[in-house]
Amino acid sequence: MDDWYTHWLGEELPGSFGWIYRFNHSYPLRTAVPGGRTLEIGPGNGDHLEFENLADQEEYVALELRESLSRQIGGTSGHVRVVVGDCQERLAFPDDHFDRVLAIHVLEHLENLPSALKEVDRVLKPSGFFSVVIPCEGGLAYSLGRKLTTKRTFEKRYHMQYEWFIRYDHINRAREVLQELRSVFQVVDRTFAPLRVPSIDTNLLIGLTLRSRRGHDDGS
Repeated sequence: MDDWYTHWLGEELPGSFGWIYRFNHSYPLRTAVPGGRTLEIGPGNGDHLEFENLADQEEYVALELRESLSRQIGGTSGHVRVVVGDCQERLAFPDDHFDRVLAIHVLEHLENLPSALKEVDRVLKPSGFFSVVIPCEGGLAYSLGRKLTTKRTFEKRYHMQYEWFIRYDHINRAREVLQELRSVFQVVDRTFAPLRVPSIDTNLLIGLTLRSRRGHDDGS
């Protein structure tokens, strides 16, 4: 697992899937707040940090579950505080602490997604934004594309079937993630890629900007 994450995040994704890589990291920049506090959950090897203006932020916390990946983040910038922890559990941050929370290809992996979303809502300021990018897991285009790309790469590298891995790795499908998000947050923006039409079956990625329902729930 550690070898695959390192290989995929560090080599395959930036090199072979450039437009996906760019969307993953450009979409969350819409919520950047000068002088604000940011929490990124599941930063992996820290790729997204290259896109942020870290010196312009009061605080940037990278919360990574895997210690092996967190060590790759440590040397990226003195403006980043790397924390090893689980976003599905109580975090060591006060209520209403962050101006933005980022989750780039994280929510599909979480066994206890409702718990993680409630914790994000707790540490996010009522005026803050939750910026999310998820794959169109369960969609027709995404499923076909994976068979032609990631599945082949995985099986060639490890000489084993890919199906067990993706069942373990992508626990939540896109429709499930969207449903859980709407139960806690309001959707401010929703962008599908690459076709921009609002369809899980014909796109590969979804970018979402959300805010807490606390204090301004209008039923949307």
